[in-house]
Amino acid sequence: MGNELGCECLVKDKPDFQYKNHTNSHIIIDGPVKIVDDSRLFEEAHTLIELKTKMKHYVPYEIKCVKDKTIDIFHSFVRVIGMKQTKDDIIAIVVEIIFSSLGNFLICISDYDESIRDYKLGGVLELSYVFPQNTVFQRNFKDFFEWLDAYKSRQIQIDFDETFNMGKIVYGIFKSMGNREGNDEF
Repeated sequence: MGNELGCECLVKDKPDFQYKNHTNSHIIIDGPVKIVDDSRLFEEAHTLIELKTKMKHYVPYEIKCVKDKTIDIFHSFVRVIGMKQTKDDIIAIVVEIIFSSLGNFLICISDYDESIRDYKLGGVLELSYVFPQNTVFQRNFKDFFEWLDAYKSRQIQIDFDETFNMGKIVYGIFKSMGNREGNDEF
């Protein structure tokens, strides 16, 4: 039995809450990757490749790895706060990366809101990192989506077993992308 996100991990007790209704969201399904754009900032994108092009101006500011203790699943999820500076404003978004089953990811993109910083009903912060200001503008979300596209097309293999927390693996990959200076290779 899996949870509502499709994870193959066992769910012992289902909490008395429902996941956000995504009826007005822009949804992209590209192989094992499902992207739910609640912000609707990326409506023109219909594939992962198109989305990564649209995300190239968004830079990560903060990344967190959170364990949802309300349901009995093994994998944590990753929450990244990012921003794009325009001529007149700064647009902030939140990207949640959820490993939903072996090889599948659910990516939720939403507008930044102070309330989003509070973790869902019993979530526990496992890891947290604020990208240094001197490197934050050298990396962008496009880098992660390139990695995800390579993972999707099996160009990148992660050799892991059921004891590995995929949320922590994704956190490490995303964090390391933000720490590389001037190197566009993975």
